[in-house]
Amino acid sequence: MDAARKLFPVSTSAGVLANAQLEQACQQLKAIKTQIKQFEEAEEKLQGFIQGQMKEAGSLITFDGKVLATWNSAKGSKRFDPKLLQAEMPEVYERYVIEQPGSRRFLVK
Repeated sequence: MDAARKLFPVSTSAGVLANAQLEQACQQLKAIKTQIKQFEEAEEKLQGFIQGQMKEAGSLITFDGKVLATWNSAKGSKRFDPKLLQAEMPEVYERYVIEQPGSRRFLVK
């Protein structure tokens, strides 16, 4: 995937005629993406159930002491807020804004 992005970073308006192999590859990819989405939805439901049972606890432990899952608070972090700088000091913000080229997005229809 990354190799193709590096080789072909910019798209044109041209189209490529799909052969049977490419059509089959697109159908398989679409089916796999559907399965991934279903697995992610199932994961989200199970994770929500487990977290709901854990409540504030940081660990889920079996009767014999084996840790099944942890759900601990991460350390807080600091980050730069460019929108705040833009609102309070627009002239400074504009001096440091750099436009970057858009990336290519691959969508299976």
